[in-house]
Amino acid sequence: MGFQRRTLRRLPPTTRKFAKMVNEAESLVKRLKPMVNNMARLEMESQALWNQHQHQGKGEVDAASLDMLGAQFLDAGTKSPRVPKGSPHD
Repeated sequence: MGFQRRTLRRLPPTTRKFAKMVNEAESLVKRLKPMVNNMARLEMESQALWNQHQHQGKGEVDAASLDMLGAQFLDAGTKSPRVPKGSPHD
């Protein structure tokens, strides 16, 4: 559990900054952890699709198959991770 605001106010400045970074890291882990299972499933399906096309003699995966996998991933209830403020991707 993260540090409460009241606790943070009582800490010295450097310790307060460190505690805020710990809170942010915990929050990031909570947001990313649910995506692990979906990423693993998507990776396995992608590898299976790749292997299937390689054995059929096709050198490339067609765009329709990739679109289907992407739609399945989005339908799995994943949301794109929020980008922290001040990051270069704002």
